[in-house]
Amino acid sequence: MSETAYPVIAGRAALSAVGDRADECFDRLVAGESGIGPLVAYPVERFGVRHAYQVSEPARREREHLLATQLLVKAIRDAADDAGLGSLRDVPVIVGTGLGESRTVESAWLDGKPLDEAEASLVEGVRLGTDAEDVQVFSNACSASLYALAAACDLIVAGTADTVVVAGVDVLSQSMFGLLDRVHLESPQSVRPFDAARLGVIMGDGAAAVVLRRQEAGDGTPLPAGSIAVRGVTLGCDAFHATAPDDTGIEHTIRAAHAAAGIEPGDLDAVYAHGTGTVLNDQAEAAALARVIPGTVPVTSVKGATGHTSGGSGLFSLCMAIQTLRGGRLPGTHGLEEVDAAAAGLSLSAAARELADPRLVQVDAFGFGGLNAVAILERDPRPEVLAEAWGRTDRSAATAEVTPEVTSAPADAAPGSAEARVPLLTGPYGSVEILAQGLCFPDDGVHDLAGLSAPSQPGGEPFDLRGAVGRKGFRTMTPATRVAMVAAANAVGGRWAPGSRDAGGAFFDGGLRRGIVAASAHGNTATVCEVASLIDTEGVPAASALELPNASRNVLAATAAIRLGVTGPCLTMDTGMSGGWDALRWAVHLITSGRCDEVLYLVAEAPSVQVAALTGNELAHGSVALLLGRPGAARGPVTGGRPAQVPAGPAHAQPAHQNTGIFGVTATLGAALAVVGALVGDQDGATIEGPAGTWQVATR
Repeated sequence: MSETAYPVIAGRAALSAVGDRADECFDRLVAGESGIGPLVAYPVERFGVRHAYQVSEPARREREHLLATQLLVKAIRDAADDAGLGSLRDVPVIVGTGLGESRTVESAWLDGKPLDEAEASLVEGVRLGTDAEDVQVFSNACSASLYALAAACDLIVAGTADTVVVAGVDVLSQSMFGLLDRVHLESPQSVRPFDAARLGVIMGDGAAAVVLRRQEAGDGTPLPAGSIAVRGVTLGCDAFHATAPDDTGIEHTIRAAHAAAGIEPGDLDAVYAHGTGTVLNDQAEAAALARVIPGTVPVTSVKGATGHTSGGSGLFSLCMAIQTLRGGRLPGTHGLEEVDAAAAGLSLSAAARELADPRLVQVDAFGFGGLNAVAILERDPRPEVLAEAWGRTDRSAATAEVTPEVTSAPADAAPGSAEARVPLLTGPYGSVEILAQGLCFPDDGVHDLAGLSAPSQPGGEPFDLRGAVGRKGFRTMTPATRVAMVAAANAVGGRWAPGSRDAGGAFFDGGLRRGIVAASAHGNTATVCEVASLIDTEGVPAASALELPNASRNVLAATAAIRLGVTGPCLTMDTGMSGGWDALRWAVHLITSGRCDEVLYLVAEAPSVQVAALTGNELAHGSVALLLGRPGAARGPVTGGRPAQVPAGPAHAQPAHQNTGIFGVTATLGAALAVVGALVGDQDGATIEGPAGTWQVATR
């Protein structure tokens, strides 16, 4: 990693219910206008909430396919034009989304039409709509686009890329719009962030994109006046609840962002809060901000005007923050009439404000599963200060409070011993150790996992998922989530048993920064289709509010983080059938970039009537988990987990280029099974050909 490089914003674009361009959106926000209007995406009689924040173009139809892709491609093209990019062929594009093309998936199901696999992911849409080739999609609920921003910044700083496009998008889907409606005690007419009379969130269509360029601090090239750089992006997780926020986790991520950026809270000129207008979320964010940010720092939220654009919301706010830094204007919080008591310590205003020479702005994004992201932007930065900020290795909100006791492979370990022969996985983003593995492949149905999991230690007892989560918890998990939790438990054993929280919200975790990267091509497809069908025929009251987290595509990573107490970055790939390979790539990246010391790589699939009807594929049912670690990292005593070099796993581990196992289409499982196959066969130096590069498994 370079110690002198940092990311500078070279272009931006945004569109939402208040405008088709970033400048138009910002001007209307400052003017106090709102994009709320009658719901036209779906028949209003199905819903309690009968208003939404919808784009004006293209013309709306009830079951319009690929709307998310259309908005996303427009934002990427506009940002590229703003940056003067003629081609994206050699430029990585990283997208954040909460729902992806869920709208298209549920529409195809309701219409009884087959679904091309490419339509289930935004990847092919971006490739077809631009000349980009390396397209990655993160599905991290409402924090997704800031997670994408963090990954892009890391690529810039590491020298892996000189230019990266970051984008975010989400549009109304019948399932998510309906489930959010279902949880309201009283239907809101609009979003009113931090207001005492707020009733809840309403979704909005929107997309945003920025272009990052690499700048070297020591090359002698001065930045043009008015340049805006990303001073830092910190990622974390509450590890608390699937939908309810935790103010201590939010506070911890904010404080970690300030520490990583090398700033004090009082240095900030403004905060673009997440501010969704829900009772609990605003209360938690306000409490966290009030404990950290001085009451003199202006705070705003744009969602009263745009609605909640979910995975694209963080980057949309960031694009508006860019405008604030350039012109000194801060939009008011639309819908704010009486500030809630919990937010009384914050400087909120319904009217726009003029800021004197703003230089530092904070942008918040917090999502389902407690996935937190905080970005810091700076205008006219000093290159040496930025280089110092990005030279820090700890950009994760997971902290190390416990002094490590041993290393993973001591120098005096006996040759051939379990300690010495830690498998090393080397790929496009570097090398990591494979510390442990876990698998779960049920043979007789999706509802009963008793006795179907490999024990966490040779000769040990299988992990009892039903006993761990209770009947209700087990019943509300999707089939893919169930097998994933068993595989995860088998991999980590007692290594990641959550302990006590410190005052900042972080778990005592043996002194390690831990994260999760998950993938599933169709982990939530059945839920999305089932909920959409119920709403389509019977209306919102027929849907269960308990399905809300399952309708979000990040359910695997979020559930694992909550069960295992992981407070570091938790990332979900949404790249379709190649998701397993892409997840492996980013799991390694989280370690080599310095954000994590250990990462749980988790992939899972489950067959369903819906997937079979839509795609014609009978998916495999199972999950593979690999516990990856930074080579040579200091670790606490090993207290469980199945050592990776111990032969284990299904007999159908197969070459990477094959996609069909004896249990069906393996989808995202293919990459993990290829690695497990090399481990089972004890193939020292085994080479695995993946779609985006070569991987090697070797012992040392």
